[in-house]
Amino acid sequence: MRRTSKFARTLSAVAAGDLTLCVDAAYRGKFAVLKGAINETVERLSATIQTTLADVDLVARAINMGADNLSKLTEEQASSLEESAATTEELAASVKASA
Repeated sequence: MRRTSKFARTLSAVAAGDLTLCVDAAYRGKFAVLKGAINETVERLSATIQTTLADVDLVARAINMGADNLSKLTEEQASSLEESAATTEELAASVKASA
């Protein structure tokens, strides 16, 4: 196997969205530096994606809570308006009866 084939396989996997592979063969010199850079890149991409997913989940939960609160407030407002309308009808009927 050529020295660079493991590098190419790992980078091809990253390009396809697979961040589970790393270069695990032992190298010396510039190939060892390249191995370290590739593996560090894969680790950082994976960590960044995990952090981003956690942030998106947190924001989605906050939005969901906000929507629930808005729904409850809207229901309360609708109920209050119904009560006001009923009271107004009663008042109108009372005024009409008095007139």
